[in-house]
Amino acid sequence: MSACKMSRVIVFISFVLAITATTVYDWPNVLLLNLTLNSPTTTPTIFSDLGAWHGFSLPNKDLLGGFPGPWLHADTWLGKCITQLLISGLQPFPDPTEIKSTYYPGILQQKYNLGTTLSVTLELVYLSGRTSFIRARVSNSAKSEEKLSFSWVGDASYYNGVQLLSGKNSVIVALDSNRRFLVQYAPTLNLHTAVIRGTTYSLNLTEPVTLSPGSEFEACYTQTYCFNDVECNAEQKVINSAFQSPDTVFTQNEKRWNDYISRVTSTANQKIQYQFVAVKCLETLITNWRSPGLSLYHDAVFPSYTSYTAWWAWDSWKHAVALAKIDPELAKNQVRAMYDYQSAKHGAGYLGMIPDVLRPNGQLNWDNSKPPLSGWAVWEIYELTQDLSWLKEMFPRVASYHQWWYDNRNHNNNSICQYGSDNGDPVNMRFESGMDNAIRFDDVKVVTNAPQAYSMDRASVDLNSYLYAEKNFLSQIALALGYRNDSDNYLKQAAVLKSYVQNHMYDQTTGYFYDLKFDGTFENIQGCEGWLPLWAGVATPSQASTVRNVIMDKNKFNLFVPFSTVGGDQPKFDPNGYWRGPVWLDQAYFGIRGLQKYGFNVEADALIEKIFANTEGLQLNSTCLLYTSP
Repeated sequence: MSACKMSRVIVFISFVLAITATTVYDWPNVLLLNLTLNSPTTTPTIFSDLGAWHGFSLPNKDLLGGFPGPWLHADTWLGKCITQLLISGLQPFPDPTEIKSTYYPGILQQKYNLGTTLSVTLELVYLSGRTSFIRARVSNSAKSEEKLSFSWVGDASYYNGVQLLSGKNSVIVALDSNRRFLVQYAPTLNLHTAVIRGTTYSLNLTEPVTLSPGSEFEACYTQTYCFNDVECNAEQKVINSAFQSPDTVFTQNEKRWNDYISRVTSTANQKIQYQFVAVKCLETLITNWRSPGLSLYHDAVFPSYTSYTAWWAWDSWKHAVALAKIDPELAKNQVRAMYDYQSAKHGAGYLGMIPDVLRPNGQLNWDNSKPPLSGWAVWEIYELTQDLSWLKEMFPRVASYHQWWYDNRNHNNNSICQYGSDNGDPVNMRFESGMDNAIRFDDVKVVTNAPQAYSMDRASVDLNSYLYAEKNFLSQIALALGYRNDSDNYLKQAAVLKSYVQNHMYDQTTGYFYDLKFDGTFENIQGCEGWLPLWAGVATPSQASTVRNVIMDKNKFNLFVPFSTVGGDQPKFDPNGYWRGPVWLDQAYFGIRGLQKYGFNVEADALIEKIFANTEGLQLNSTCLLYTSP
């Protein structure tokens, strides 16, 4: 899987990152984006920024004067290169030398030499959630002048049904009746009208450029991907401003990215591996950011720009926690993006619900939700911002979603909830847990709570730990807002739930927490759900101690890569079985945080070291996977 699958790593990494602040130029090619783009099916490795819905790769030596792409949100390439610079002189140049392509955080760069005296540098950054910006510079270090001709060519042949139109210093690629990809060249460039040939174009400067000794030629151009003409027109102000002051564009971009890097590398740990993964995670989050468009009303990050181009609820809450440390406003919008679709229906099964997933085309899955972690995200953002207006905005919405669980997933009316669905399908019930094919759900049965409200025949310990934690977060939020009665009420509910989990979901014999079936027996599978009571703070100290022992057992969870989703000694353990054995680092995060909460810091540190040493994808220059074999 590509490096874009790293989003689930982010929360895990966010608490071990730590170095002295550095700059973007200290981190070249942390993610390897080079590719040869020769087919519309070429697997993308891209950079994008500021929520743009298009991205570019780094070229190999087969492409000079441009960046492969763009890759469009619709999961396809537009063409091999939409803006390629071509340079010719009075005499043919020898083969280019010193060709170097680099991805620094926030900027793509290509450099090469033509002959011994001409150097070419192209740099690509983003201006907004719709527009990228390229600056091309050609320098003459010779003692004599050079007379050069400049032209650009572009290819949009990988996208079916496009139409190219030429304009003043521009080319418009009409993707359909609404969407446009617009290439604009700075008005200071005196260009002929573009020549269109099917799905390609070319355009030239009207006159050659005489480059005197020690001088430099500069050309700037933009690429805008928008969903309608209104968006394209609105971008014009941003584009015009950039053309007027390119230096300001690059200065501000570097400042923003230096600030990002400072935020993720600002504490005490000096290990280069931690530093490297911190920047890798940062780059992944920002590339997976999308600005409002289509069915997305607020900025949000999705898990992947290839396989997972949608927003799942519990991924969104975890992304928000990580983003709070990098860009608090983006973190807030990540939460808002899902709550924009909170159900206001007063029909059975829906009031207060957050759908499982939001897709860019507006498709929503109302068959199930996802684990309740939004209160955690809201509080984490507040802790870093101290923004009471944020709490006031979100409190009633989180409270409504929290209550939805008790109205629709509380079969026995005893304040103990189960995963379920709105259609009675056991598959959707498993999906609601986020652990889609977990062994503990192999034999679930369906029980009816109410119309459009069904549950599994068991209470899951992770769900009730999440709900316990959320009651405490809601209590803290209410107290910060001065709602003392609400705060006290949530604390009372939390105490009841805590007692139940401690007394009914913990097995004295094995020293571990389990899902509890309706017949009073445990679902006797040791899985990652069993350490969630530690993360939530619901376990007693003695219970936490025995769970610690299970986690540290080298036959169970302390494998080559620790924190497998199922204990290694379980009969159905499958190291490559999705949620039936592999390590998911968000669950490792919960385990480590749980150990730390109960004072087991030595064990937590040892497991962190082991994860970084052995997890595929956390090594330097390797690709991080969605999950990894333990």
